Amino acid sequence: MTSFGLLTLAYTFVELMGQRIVVRSYLVLLLACLILLVVQWAYPFLPFLNEYFKNSNFITYYLKTDDPGIMVAEPIDSSVFDQLDSLPDSTELLADTATVSDSLPPLAYVDEAWFANDSAVIPDTANLAHLRKFFDALNALKKDPGKKVRISYWGDSMIEGDLITQTIRAKFQKLFGGSGVGFVPYISITAGFRRTVVHKFGGPWEYFSLVKNAKMKKAPFGLNGEYMIEEPDSNSSPLYASFAAPKGKKGWKQMRLFYGKGSKKAIAMVSLNHNPAQTFPLNDTSLVSQILLKDTLINFARIQLDSAGNTLFYGVSLESENGVILDNLSLRGNSGMAQTRISTPMLKGFNSYLKPDLIVLHFGINVISASTMKYGWYEHAMTRVVRHYQKCFPQASILLIGVADKGFKKGDVMVSDPSVYRVLKTQYKVAKKTGVAFWNLYSAMGGEGSMIEWTEAEKPLANKDYTHLNFRGANAVGNMLYDFLMEANKE
Repeated sequence: MTSFGLLTLAYTFVELMGQRIVVRSYLVLLLACLILLVVQWAYPFLPFLNEYFKNSNFITYYLKTDDPGIMVAEPIDSSVFDQLDSLPDSTELLADTATVSDSLPPLAYVDEAWFANDSAVIPDTANLAHLRKFFDALNALKKDPGKKVRISYWGDSMIEGDLITQTIRAKFQKLFGGSGVGFVPYISITAGFRRTVVHKFGGPWEYFSLVKNAKMKKAPFGLNGEYMIEEPDSNSSPLYASFAAPKGKKGWKQMRLFYGKGSKKAIAMVSLNHNPAQTFPLNDTSLVSQILLKDTLINFARIQLDSAGNTLFYGVSLESENGVILDNLSLRGNSGMAQTRISTPMLKGFNSYLKPDLIVLHFGINVISASTMKYGWYEHAMTRVVRHYQKCFPQASILLIGVADKGFKKGDVMVSDPSVYRVLKTQYKVAKKTGVAFWNLYSAMGGEGSMIEWTEAEKPLANKDYTHLNFRGANAVGNMLYDFLMEANKE
């Protein structure tokens, strides 16, 4: 064989091998995708995955795009927007927040020189006297078990799936009575992850949120920064959602269905404990309306929504008539700054029904960035958020939770992200200015490096992202927060 023939043979061999490598690469990629799909499907059934990981639900959530055009078209009655407050643009958020509401007291003086010091020690708590209204309600419940106390807990992915809050709720209900998990949206990306309610839904739902639809500056976002409608021009099966008490868990005695304006033909068909459904027309009267249903004990409820059209749907509240009720109002990816986009009329509408005694604001993890040195913009925005809640829920105490520790890879080692301290100090400053209570979760966890210790413990308390708690860690934090509140009530 000539040298030319050998070269041709060698080239052909290399080309074939290259093709085989490319094919194998595609096969490996396809196999990886299939494994990921199988793991996501199997997630709710495997306790190991539930214990150490969170289900991202990326197929049904992250691949959805932000399409504000849907809102500009027809699905929502334009009269809804007439009832919403005009919202500030990004520059107005940086204005003097003392003018947020004339009915609120002026912002308190803070020592700017102290906050400018990068070595200032942030206290474990602040402004505990502000919790007096909540403690008075709790003490009144202890004397009269027929009363009700409500805690509404807003947060980001640190509490999604009822993490942290499920522990606090269980502890309070054990001591003071009460049942049910409070507010639950009609649809949720954490339904398969949550342990405290069996939540299923289906049909042509269209979902909107403060995070997913960040460009929508003025929209009818509900209590937890979300709302749902029927997909426009949908001719498929009706919308439905069902809620059940987990096996071996206590049910609830009443259920509230929350909805807003929309189609005058919308009907809710509600079945409790698998009994024949009751039919309720969804009267188009208010920005926030409710249907209240009661029974001796409810372990299962199914809601079917017919002729939904452009009616706005928010969620249900599963609760007892007395005792302690705690709402988990989580929204993945929420920095907290967007809460002012839930309009004043909307929050006041929900307040007229729910009347929480304690509001908890647990945000911060989504603004931590090691390269960010100044957080003045965050201070102004969160000051405005707190004032917004003070205005809409005047009867409630407010507790601001200081951010948890977060891991950051520096070289070959994990350390605390340097911006954890900056965000924490900013949150403390917001609490001091607005007069609301403050609890330092970072300090309660153990301070600097604690998230690394929690993640790398023999029995890990946090996930390998060095950011989020697992069920064990969330339970520990829930116990810490409950103990803090009970101890503060003694003072």
